[in-house]
Amino acid sequence: MSVDCIDVFCHCLTPRYCAGVSKVSDRPLQMFERAQRIRTMVDLEERLRVMDMFPGYRQVVCLASPPVEVLAPDHSVELTRIANEEMAQLVEKSDGRICGFVAALPMNNVEASIQEAARAIDFLGAVGVQFYTNVCGTPLDAAEIRPLWDSIHTHDRPILLHPLRPMSVPDYPGEEYSKFDLWWAIGWPYETTLAMCRIALAGIFQQLPRLKIVAHHVGGYVPMLAGRLGPGMELFGTRNPPGVNNAGKWPLKESLVQACSRFHADTA
Repeated sequence: MSVDCIDVFCHCLTPRYCAGVSKVSDRPLQMFERAQRIRTMVDLEERLRVMDMFPGYRQVVCLASPPVEVLAPDHSVELTRIANEEMAQLVEKSDGRICGFVAALPMNNVEASIQEAARAIDFLGAVGVQFYTNVCGTPLDAAEIRPLWDSIHTHDRPILLHPLRPMSVPDYPGEEYSKFDLWWAIGWPYETTLAMCRIALAGIFQQLPRLKIVAHHVGGYVPMLAGRLGPGMELFGTRNPPGVNNAGKWPLKESLVQACSRFHADTA
């Protein structure tokens, strides 16, 4: 089969994973349940039928949001194991049309994530792993998450970076929630951009030179912000009021723009 296009960031929800989340979750699952109503998200045969309308089109699949540590934090380890096994089976059953899967990780448990990444890559054939832009509110450059970065770098597999920002994060302090779907339309690219810049400024690429990260949805706002992230950030710290010590140190030996150019972006 000739291949004209590989969709590297294509979401799915697998049956046993969905049933497991629904069984143990103690919170409303509106986005999760909405996604399950999209037939191609949950039905392999329907997905392949639609894909066959586009000769040469193949997919690399990964779990749809929200992440498992948000949906079922106390059961994230066993549910990610189920999901990764099911996605590996999708690859086997698809006759090459689904050409790989990206492993889910229980990101609220760093040690379990390291173990599951190794299992998914070494035994299930995962082509990469999926990170979200924060872990239950903790930034990806936090010290407690660093062992996971080191582990993925050792495996030499890409990280697919998916935005995470719920409606419950208000646009302004005096409001209870985000209005007009702006948490999704504007908030998701912002979360991606913020995570990318924090990863770059923390020197993670500098310390892990083989690291490969694919930032979902065209790389957030980063491709449009070279002027602000370049010359603008040369004034780093000068905008802060007296007594504020630059709100962090700058460990980079290169410019922020150069560091951000190490990211890859999809076209979704």
